[in-house]
Amino acid sequence: MPSDRRVLLRLARQPRWLAATAVAAVGWPLQLAALSLAPLTVVQPTLAGGLIVLLVLGATVLGEPVGRVEIAAAVAIVSGVALLAWAAPERETAQAGALALTLSLGVPAAIALLPLLVRGSGRLSTLAAACAFASTGLTSKLVADAIARGDAAAVVGWGAATGAIVLVGVNDDMSALQRLPATRVAPAILAIEVVLPVALAPLAFGETWGGTPGGGAAIVAGLLLVTVGVVPLASAPAVSALEPRPASG
Repeated sequence: MPSDRRVLLRLARQPRWLAATAVAAVGWPLQLAALSLAPLTVVQPTLAGGLIVLLVLGATVLGEPVGRVEIAAAVAIVSGVALLAWAAPERETAQAGALALTLSLGVPAAIALLPLLVRGSGRLSTLAAACAFASTGLTSKLVADAIARGDAAAVVGWGAATGAIVLVGVNDDMSALQRLPATRVAPAILAIEVVLPVALAPLAFGETWGGTPGGGAAIVAGLLLVTVGVVPLASAPAVSALEPRPASG
């Protein structure tokens, strides 16, 4: 059995990681509420705003320095999300056909499972974690739509799927952090987590870009701004100081 499978058992003994998990669990209903009001194209990139919260906490609580690069990155994220909110297509509740939905969810999920099946590199674990967390954006949208329809079975099913994917993603994330520095892992994961669900939204949920400003150009520009902000901010000392780390041994 690859040692990667034991990462979650070690994490469960870390109070700091458990606290961070509890905060994320509390935030999920808020994400579902947002998805009931706005398209995935807008909601998913707003997750990058959590980096700004960590930046403020790192600076005020831990006294970590915040420079011009970090401030510019935060401004880029806010500007990108604002642009996406302006340019995004209307919220859709209709789902794509079975094939499109299977491809949208199946390919990222398969990549997410690879480190559990074979011993891979830090880069593979990073990609796998990113695909797992990106998949939860899609399944959360499915949960929100099921709640709107009053479909209890779908709510339970997609909710359970989301929880399982989160566990896989956390395992991949912590495995990556055992092999690579956080300054390389965190930016890559969050960038893919933001961009991939938005890119798949037209296929999975019909959030087409054709009728948006510039025929989708504004959406691409908003995503680029958010990504440009995520990369330096996720690796900033004030942010990385607050991120959970895997236990050794």
